[in-house]
Amino acid sequence: MTIPYSAGTSFATPTCVGGVIKYPFANEGDSATKVYVHDMQVARANYAPLAFNNFMETGGGANQQKPVRSPFPDDANAFWVGDSEPTDNGTSIVSFQRTFANVPVTRLEGNGIYAFTYPGTDSASLFVFDTSTGGESATYLNSNGKFAVMKFNVSDASIYQVGQRFDVRNDAAGALNDYQFEALYQFPGSTAQWYPFIVEGAFVTAIIGNQIEIRHRFNSGTSEAYIINFRSGVTITTFSMIQSLPIRSSFTQNGNSRKAYNYTKSDDLIGIPITRKFSVVDSSGTPTDTLSSTTIPTTDDYLDLKTNGFYIDAESSKISRWMGNIWEIVDITVETL
Repeated sequence: MTIPYSAGTSFATPTCVGGVIKYPFANEGDSATKVYVHDMQVARANYAPLAFNNFMETGGGANQQKPVRSPFPDDANAFWVGDSEPTDNGTSIVSFQRTFANVPVTRLEGNGIYAFTYPGTDSASLFVFDTSTGGESATYLNSNGKFAVMKFNVSDASIYQVGQRFDVRNDAAGALNDYQFEALYQFPGSTAQWYPFIVEGAFVTAIIGNQIEIRHRFNSGTSEAYIINFRSGVTITTFSMIQSLPIRSSFTQNGNSRKAYNYTKSDDLIGIPITRKFSVVDSSGTPTDTLSSTTIPTTDDYLDLKTNGFYIDAESSKISRWMGNIWEIVDITVETL
């Protein structure tokens, strides 16, 4: 936007002669954050920068420093974040750009997979959420492409949500990791055989009334023919939707990750709070790679994070200057496994 030149303007005061509004994060879904760029001119001897706490509003107050002849409406939430280097016009006038910006809103982006070292456990932990009313009349497993599908009649469906993750236990099996589900594989050129598998990492895909549908992707190659079903003779009493942590050693695995961008305006960089990378400490405060009933977090606390789909901090916060005294805080989080 260009403002016609007026021969009557002395430019003794920094004066706007044009400008543009930018939306730096519009492609990321944030169309609220604005950056106002003013094309300015002023007599060389009268140029001076503003202060970071000056804002773009007219009114005559000490911090109200909206440029003269700005084409934009007042915005008290737009703060001065800097001037470009003044350029000599070959006269007594210099040109520069004066920029005001809003504090950007928080946004969340996908961050692909992230190799994270997850803690081990010294004992198993188990939460039981709901149990079927018994047998295949309430819960069943069938072949649906490459998915195992199970349905639960529950007493209160309001505590569940689509996307929630569970394991499924055949209660007749007894052992935590022995679910007694089996699949009939047939590899090319071989005889079909039954193989046991564990229904773990299943997700709620539908909630209809008080019936919960859980679906589990069965990891098999595209060349395999298979049937997912109950093997003849397997005891079925009830099924339980559970979350569990078995005894395990610390391990490194790729997990889905996210990147959160937060912004704050501050003159005190040291005082900006940051988040530390997730870690486990024992009762004396010493870092450890194994969860227990006395660590922080405990095994049960960690399982609660996993059950509720929380993401844990994969790295400590990173702070950098975005513009002026507006700081960008980036946090990378990874799914709890």
